[in-house]
Amino acid sequence: MGSKPESEPWGLNLAQTRNAALLGDVGEAIALYYLTTHGFYLVTRPAWVYKMGEGIKKGEIKLISAHHQLIKWNHTSSLNAKQMQYLKEGYTWDYIAFKSDWPLSLRHFIYLVEVKTVRGYRTSIRKPDSSQAKALGFIPILVIVRLLENWQVTVEMSEL
Repeated sequence: MGSKPESEPWGLNLAQTRNAALLGDVGEAIALYYLTTHGFYLVTRPAWVYKMGEGIKKGEIKLISAHHQLIKWNHTSSLNAKQMQYLKEGYTWDYIAFKSDWPLSLRHFIYLVEVKTVRGYRTSIRKPDSSQAKALGFIPILVIVRLLENWQVTVEMSEL
């Protein structure tokens, strides 16, 4: 028999927590919602393959949909070899997002997304070096999620 589940509610003051990983996770969830409601048709997370499987080679990078955590199709087919190498060896971005200029054309644009979560209106935010990403054809963006009082949130997005 397993242990009896706890019956006491667990509480957390999100506004005062010092758990940076928790705040980052909350901010990334809000950023995912923001991106999908602002024209990005696919938001993914890079995942490295450590075991071989059917049609998958060890050491490959796959882009997994952040919406359902499923590999719907091989999203990496949109990337060239240099971009793939950068994602394997370069800065770790929070999301890789895709946007199209459809119906004007069938072109799509690949964005590298860095999410920063802050409390209040803090202005000193460390930005990643995006020069190599730009040189490879990515569009690096910074999404700042501000956690305010009374469950209020603001989200700002800017190109790096």
